[in-house]
Amino acid sequence: MHAHALTPSQLALAPYCRPGFEAAQYHDASRPGYLVFGYSTATGRQIARDAFRRKEAGEHYDGWELGAGYRQRSLPLREMPRVLADPARHLPISANDPGTDIWVSQGEFTRPNRQKINLARIAVCWVDIDLRHEGAPTRLSSLTPDKALALVLARIAERGLPPASMVLWTGRGLCIKWYTDVLPKAAYPRWAAAQAALVETFADLGADAAARDASRILRLAGTYNSKSGTLCEPIYVNEFFGEVQRTAFDDIADAVLPFTRQQLAELRAKRAAAAKARKQRLANRLIALEGSRRASGNLQAFNPVRLAWLQLDDYRKLASLRAVGQRPEGWTNSLVWLATSALAVAVWADADRWDNELASLCRELAPHWSASRIAQATSTVRSRMQQMSQGMWVDWQGKKRPPVYTPRHSTILQQLGVTDAEAEQLFVIIPNDLARERDRLRQHERRRGMGVPTRQQWLESHEQRRAHARLLRA
Repeated sequence: MHAHALTPSQLALAPYCRPGFEAAQYHDASRPGYLVFGYSTATGRQIARDAFRRKEAGEHYDGWELGAGYRQRSLPLREMPRVLADPARHLPISANDPGTDIWVSQGEFTRPNRQKINLARIAVCWVDIDLRHEGAPTRLSSLTPDKALALVLARIAERGLPPASMVLWTGRGLCIKWYTDVLPKAAYPRWAAAQAALVETFADLGADAAARDASRILRLAGTYNSKSGTLCEPIYVNEFFGEVQRTAFDDIADAVLPFTRQQLAELRAKRAAAAKARKQRLANRLIALEGSRRASGNLQAFNPVRLAWLQLDDYRKLASLRAVGQRPEGWTNSLVWLATSALAVAVWADADRWDNELASLCRELAPHWSASRIAQATSTVRSRMQQMSQGMWVDWQGKKRPPVYTPRHSTILQQLGVTDAEAEQLFVIIPNDLARERDRLRQHERRRGMGVPTRQQWLESHEQRRAHARLLRA
C-alpha cells in the first residue's frame, strides 16, 4: 500500500481523486456501448520478460507469455460504476500489487474493442505530456508538477485556448483535459484535427504526438504509476461550486483550427457560388449529407475523410444485412476491397494503429476468412497505406489524391449490387434517385422550419386575398 502526507492543495483536490470521478466526466453508464480498461501488473511484466529472454535464447516459451505484460478488457458502460468503485475486484489484478498500472479508454465504442471504426462517441479533448521520457531535455525533466502546471496554464492563456477542465499529474508528466459536449462518430474528422492542433500547441513542452487519437487509453486518475511509484491525481481543477466546468467543442476547435465553423460555412458558400457561376455541376463538387449545418441547405463541401467514414458505416451495414451464405460469388472480395480502401483514407493520419483497425474490420466483414486470406486480400491496400503515411500522395488533375482505390459512386453500387431495400438502410451508398428524394424531404423540412408555407397553404391564402379584393370592389 502507498501512503504519503497530503499537502493543503492535495487535500482541496482530494474529492476529485477517486478513480470513478474523473472517468465519469466523459463516460456515462446510462449510454449504450463499451469502454476499455488496460492493465499491467508486475507479475505479468516479469512473465513477459522471462518469455522474451527464452525466445532470444532459442528456448521454449508459450505465446501468451509474451503478451502477459499488458492486458485489456472491454466492458459495457453500464458496468462502469462498480468497476471504478473497486477495480481490483472486477479486473484480474491484485489490490496489494504496487506495480499495477490501469488505463481507461477516452472514447466509447459500439463493439467490445477500441478500434476507431467502432467509435460511438467521445466527450473529451486532451494533451498528454511526458516529462520523464528518455531523451527529454533537462529543462523539462527537472520540472516539478507545480512548475510544469504553471507552464501549461501560461501556454493556454497565451494561445487563447479555453481553460482546461482538469490537469492530472500522471506520475511522469501532465495530462491536460477539456471535457466537452458529447460528439458523435460523424464529428471524428474535425475532432481529430483539433486534437492534432492541440498537440502541436504543446509540442515544445513534451506533448506526446502518438497519444491523441480516439482509440487511445490514458492512465486512470486515482491509480498509481508503477514507474514512478506516485499517484495519478488532479493538480488543477476548473470547478464552480464543486462542479467541473465543461467546454463547448466548437470553442476548442475555433481556437486551434485555421477556420472557425462560421468561416468554413462562408468559404463553402463562396465556393458553391463560384461553381454555380461557372455552370459546373454542383454534384461533382458537393455531396448531400444528412444533418448538415450549412445555412444554404443540406450540402456540405466535399471532404474525402468524412466521406470515407460514412462509406465505412454503409459497408459494415451491408455486411450485416447479407449473411455469408447469401452472398454472391466474389461479393465479399469486392466488399473487403472497397471497405479497406475507404479505411485507408479515413485513418491514414493514424498509421500506427492501421493493422489493428484493418484486422478488426476484416473480421467483421468476412468472419469466415482465414488470417492468410485476409493478408492476401489486403496486401495492396497495406502497401498503399504505407505510401500515404510517408506522404507519397499522387497528383491527379492538379490535385493531391490518396494513392488508394477511390471508386466512383456508380462503380460501388454496381460492384455490390445494392438493392432498393438495402439502400433504404444506408446513408451514402444509395442510388441517385433515392439521394434526390432524401434531399427533397430535407429541403421540405428546412423550409417548414423557416416558416415557408406549403403550396396548399399559399393557394388558400391567395384565394382569401382574392375574395377580400372582390368584396372591396363590390
